[in-house]
Amino acid sequence: MSLLQAKSIHKTVKNSQYVECALAGNWMPPVHTSVEVSIEEILFNMRSYFLIQQCVHMKYSVDPTHCFSQQMFTKIHTICKGPNIFEFDSFFAALSNQIILYTYSNEEKLIVKKLSIHLDPLLIEPSKIYYENSLLIVSCDHGGLGLYFIDEQLIRSPIEGKLPYKLQNVQKSRGLAPITIRQTDGRIGRFEAGFYNVYDPYQGLITVNQTNLNIEGTKIAMAVPYDGGIIFFLQVKMHWYLKNNEFSPISSLDQADGIICDWCQLNNYTIAFLTDKSKLYILEPNNQFREMPFVNNQKMTPIINFTKIINYKMNVILAVNDSGESYICALKNEGFQLFPTRFYIGRKNLVISRTKNKILQMISNHNKCVTISRPGPRVYSRGIPHPTFTSPITKMYSQSINKTDTMIVFSTSNQTHIMRIQYASNAQPATKEISLHYQNGAPYMGLNGPCLGFGSLFIDDKLQFLLAMPDKVVRFNENSECYENKVMCSMLVTDPYYRKYMINVAPEQSSLLYYWKDFSNPSKLDYQTKIVSVSFSSHFNRGSQFGDLSPRFFLVVCEQKLYLYRTMIDDVFDSTCCKESEIKNLKPTCGIWIDEQTFAIGYEHGVVQIYRALILDGKPATSLVTNISVGDSSVLLYQYADAYPTILSFSSKMCLISVKNNGILMIRPISATKIPHFLTPLTRYAIFSPDSNEVDLMMVDFNDCVITVSPVRDDSTTIINTEPIPSMNDETNSMDLAVTTQSGIYIYTNYDIPHADAINRLTVSKDETILSSKLDKHMIAWLSMNISKEIIVHVANLSQQKEGFEYVKCKYNRNLSLITLRESKTVDTYIPGIVCAGGTIVVLFQFNTNKTALAPVSRLENVGTKITAIAFHTDKLIVGDQNMGIKLFKYDDTSRCFTPISSMGQNMRQCITAISVCPSEDIITVGDRSGNFMFFSDALNKRPFDNIAFESCFNVGDPIVGAYTTLYQTMSHSQNQNQMQMQNQAPKQSHPTAYMWYSTITGEVGVFMSHIFNPNNPYLNILLGVELKVSEMLTKLTGINPLEKRNKQYPSSAVIDLDIVEMFADMPLQFQEDFARNLTEKYKMKFDRSSIIDLITRYLVYCLHYPNDGQHNGLR
Repeated sequence: MSLLQAKSIHKTVKNSQYVECALAGNWMPPVHTSVEVSIEEILFNMRSYFLIQQCVHMKYSVDPTHCFSQQMFTKIHTICKGPNIFEFDSFFAALSNQIILYTYSNEEKLIVKKLSIHLDPLLIEPSKIYYENSLLIVSCDHGGLGLYFIDEQLIRSPIEGKLPYKLQNVQKSRGLAPITIRQTDGRIGRFEAGFYNVYDPYQGLITVNQTNLNIEGTKIAMAVPYDGGIIFFLQVKMHWYLKNNEFSPISSLDQADGIICDWCQLNNYTIAFLTDKSKLYILEPNNQFREMPFVNNQKMTPIINFTKIINYKMNVILAVNDSGESYICALKNEGFQLFPTRFYIGRKNLVISRTKNKILQMISNHNKCVTISRPGPRVYSRGIPHPTFTSPITKMYSQSINKTDTMIVFSTSNQTHIMRIQYASNAQPATKEISLHYQNGAPYMGLNGPCLGFGSLFIDDKLQFLLAMPDKVVRFNENSECYENKVMCSMLVTDPYYRKYMINVAPEQSSLLYYWKDFSNPSKLDYQTKIVSVSFSSHFNRGSQFGDLSPRFFLVVCEQKLYLYRTMIDDVFDSTCCKESEIKNLKPTCGIWIDEQTFAIGYEHGVVQIYRALILDGKPATSLVTNISVGDSSVLLYQYADAYPTILSFSSKMCLISVKNNGILMIRPISATKIPHFLTPLTRYAIFSPDSNEVDLMMVDFNDCVITVSPVRDDSTTIINTEPIPSMNDETNSMDLAVTTQSGIYIYTNYDIPHADAINRLTVSKDETILSSKLDKHMIAWLSMNISKEIIVHVANLSQQKEGFEYVKCKYNRNLSLITLRESKTVDTYIPGIVCAGGTIVVLFQFNTNKTALAPVSRLENVGTKITAIAFHTDKLIVGDQNMGIKLFKYDDTSRCFTPISSMGQNMRQCITAISVCPSEDIITVGDRSGNFMFFSDALNKRPFDNIAFESCFNVGDPIVGAYTTLYQTMSHSQNQNQMQMQNQAPKQSHPTAYMWYSTITGEVGVFMSHIFNPNNPYLNILLGVELKVSEMLTKLTGINPLEKRNKQYPSSAVIDLDIVEMFADMPLQFQEDFARNLTEKYKMKFDRSSIIDLITRYLVYCLHYPNDGQHNGLR
């Protein structure tokens, strides 16, 4: 199941983290106060739920006295006000294939559905909706535009057999992602294919006016209605005013500091603008444009990183910053007066941390605040002191040595540091420096250039590409201010399959190209001019033999020339196999391959050239296929994924370029709300960055040409990593928290007071550290790569510290990228070792008896297409593949050989991303990139060559990155049901229950509970009843049945979704009491809402504190 198909299933149980839009109105009964105060209500669309905030206006602040939220469990595109025919205001909510009318019910204490409109196929995925005078206008980014007539009388008094709505007109424009606005006269204006068209909804949505935008730079970024006309913003920071078919420039808007990114209407004559530098401006009549600074009467330090402004009421706006905090900004003569609202309407940067004490943690950091929560009712929030370090920390690992010592290992961009925390009797820890000593140290990375700095290495199925930004990238050209990177990014490109070659271009030496063949000593070439892009072509052979695949062409695009190489076996840069072409009168911005023999080059002024690479007389040659003109802005080209079309980005538009089998070139527009700053291809997805501080996961539907973007992470905050560590007081079984920021590490006891506020830096290794992992209580292992590109496996013993750590290491000349411990439940009999994997090989390293030597003892080759995850249990190896699901192998200590046992079968094509093994019950949980979470039992006991069949499979929407399984004996009831008590006590052990946890790429965590149903056990049946009842409520609210959606492809009956069960506590009081009353009648005993919530809490919290599985592979 694809991500597009699954976007409305399970992941929407989680709260989204972004404010889509907001409306002011009378949404629910006001809060009662003892004094006369002004109360305002705002309805926020949070993409997957609604939030109503009631604010009481005081003299110097705005107090959010009451907040109401309601989950909708599906993506909400946009909202608009509806008809005023109910007790409270109503609003329309646009879903993917329907528009629903909602209003608040004072009886049910819920936002209830009053009308559901099933959309015409041309109006699927609406982006904007407007309602006025019984007319509902629907606009889509893919060009659809429709008009519905709403019969308000039929909504008040429904008549059976008659629909209260009627589709009057629907059409589709020829433009790419048209910009739609509502004019001040109620008409609809759209920028479509170089024209501005005006549609009159009162005449059936016919076109009443059309204006040709025949001016320079017609790529519209944003449009704003103003004074009877339209202000539209070009991508190159130009602003024009259109009124009565006449154009006039507004040069005053050019004075804004930064790019105008958001706006809202303050009153009939004034517009507020927000720039990307968090500056607020207002535009008044007669084109008077001026900045309005923040006024600080209360000596409050304002948060300047605003990302959105929302119309609140007359002359007042609500500004939201990137961490979700909101501020009321009241317009005064001297500026905007800031009032803190003291509430969050969003959370960002949720981190799933692996625990060291079998307790799952969800840790969210935003700005300088950390929220720690377990999957239950206990949530803590504490402030973090101002950091004191300047070097960013990227990874951190912690390990308890004994009752008084804890070791924390953390790494920066080019070093690894170790801190040891020693707790004294007064519980105040002291830090001590410890360093690792190496033999034959080597320079970091071995690239003969600078450290690659900021950026992430996204290594995946077909292509590896490293973007490193030493400083914030300037995105505009000096002359035309078109999109371009003025600061050269470091480029590191490797051979996608065979990894025979590696190419590096450093930012300080942008004309030099370093290359390695077979990871030998690097060579370099000087092209004299700046290198724009380097790329390998796709491959001849799509067969299964790994070693038979080799790149055919290699392309180097410089500012004045392009070089096409035919990759030879002896030397990739053989001058006799190079075609050199001169570039005249154009400045290239990018070059990329579309297929095995076709490549495209984008230029600064909107030109794209498509070339065909040929072999003539044994030498490479080029043939121009076509020229494409897309306007005046710079062109960016991205390879979405191997064997998929290329993405063409220009101004605010995106297209797909592909080549059919018959050689015909196809260009198709795609609907996208954000244009990437950079894009890194994966197999079916791509890492997508709309700006330099955000990283999203993107997927393209090639049939409908629609892009789906899921947020992955945001690096704008100062917190780098958070991880729970075991408390030194073992008797309490509690956890401490280690928080890593850009400036240091802080240790929190009971998540309260920091005890370690400074750490000394220590240089551990000059080699490139690739991966680190703990082995057992006293040992840490990591992989590194020296200058000769040899993989070195290191093991350090943390318990012996005479002159640094005692360690062993072993060199290995093949690429390795994964590492795990050879674990077993029979600790006394197994031989300790490390299992490493990379590409299609698996290597087992084992210690001698005294753990003083480490050597590779067994190697397994040609395992699938590419290994993406591994796990080891006793003598069983579980391998996850990018295309072939999972495979099982058995290891024999006597012969030191791996023997294949079973696999998922030829028809299973999942790309596995996470594997977890529960040793005590032989349970395997597996997650894949499509969001499928699979559960296998008794898989480790299969006979040779059996196919593995999963018992349960759920699609949770987002790609899964971590899996974890805990086992617990379910509560057994008393023989006398009348004596069944709901007291807060340890449940009795009876029937085994598996809790299957997962984490996704967006930072969400979820849990399913699978058990052996017993009709005589009312506890589990109560939880099942809670899930069904809550699901019925969700179906009533949204028309989407979570159980039906969840089980659409893989039905699973013996599973309870605890995420839905936990929502029972958030349901209205009447809903809870009615359910308790039904339970009382069914079981002939007294139930109330508190006893049911107590039961849910015990199942969610108790099993986390006392799992009995001995599992150590937590969520990462």
